[in-house]
Amino acid sequence: MSEKSLPDGWRESDVDRNVTERYNPRPPILYESEEGDVSVQIVPYGQNVSHDDPDRWRVALRRGTTLDPGRAEAAAEVQGRDAAMAVARDLMTAYNEHGDVRGARDAVRE
Repeated sequence: MSEKSLPDGWRESDVDRNVTERYNPRPPILYESEEGDVSVQIVPYGQNVSHDDPDRWRVALRRGTTLDPGRAEAAAEVQGRDAAMAVARDLMTAYNEHGDVRGARDAVRE
């Protein structure tokens, strides 16, 4: 997702790709609020093994930053990276509107 398409107040997190790609070649995508107290993560569902679906993703809103994360509030498991990006964008927008992790998650699930 390009920075231009992110909701106001969000940016991609500066995460060391050597860490995120070490165990799975499908790297997670992490975004954090410019306020620094909440982040959105897009992670591959399952491990990098032949019986897992290689194009299934889990999207979650998390209190805390990507470097000091809190508990994740899982929002969705979706098929396809583009669909995961769309859910992440919706979560960011909902958080901007609600100002609350659980409220944003519930708004996207509806």
